[in-house]
Amino acid sequence: MPRPRVFKGRAVSIANPKARAWKGAVRVAAEHAAAASGWTPSHRPLRLSLVFVYQRPKKHFNSKGLVLEKYAHAYMTARPDIDNLAKMIMDAINDVLYVDDSQVIYLTATKQYGAEDGVHVTLQEIDLASLPVA
Repeated sequence: MPRPRVFKGRAVSIANPKARAWKGAVRVAAEHAAAASGWTPSHRPLRLSLVFVYQRPKKHFNSKGLVLEKYAHAYMTARPDIDNLAKMIMDAINDVLYVDDSQVIYLTATKQYGAEDGVHVTLQEIDLASLPVA
């Protein structure tokens, strides 16, 4: 989510309505998933895995709708930045799937191409006995 910026000594909001709507949709989906699975937030350490999926650009396809060979293994390197995406998800599911996002001690995030836009979220409680002793 964009944060207010300061221009000429005044705070100006540059919040994107699409980002707000997307964050709201993620929160609602998380609430439904938590209710369906019986998940309740706890204070335990967590592992969060995020897979952001984007549709391929039209230039990746030939006239028959097949992915061109040169784009078959292309990485999704365009904006938005993965750290901003992860932060948006973590903020959206705060107070829904965990008490506070500081509980996430392992985080993996990837961007890839797929059939339709979306994000796949996997959240696991970490067994404290399995953590290495420093």
